[in-house]
Amino acid sequence: MSYDYDTEANKILSDLKNVIAKYKQLHFTPEAIDEGEVKDTQVVGCLISDYFDYNSEEIFEMSRSAFEDINYHSFNQEFQKIWHKELSKSDES
Repeated sequence: MSYDYDTEANKILSDLKNVIAKYKQLHFTPEAIDEGEVKDTQVVGCLISDYFDYNSEEIFEMSRSAFEDINYHSFNQEFQKIWHKELSKSDES
């Protein structure tokens, strides 16, 4: 039996869309959803925060991986500089 990457990847994306829809229903009011106030990007952001248990370092690394995946290498370098600058501020507090 051969592995069909495209079919499997499409299934995973379909499953993710279902997870996003369910998460949206659990965490946002029906009115906000019906009025189109809740974008999938917002839902995924909340889901990622929950998934990583609000750990800012893991959320940052996930973000860097996403930008790396779309070849935003220069942006990632600047993003990392800003991240380290912010971390040093919080270390000073």
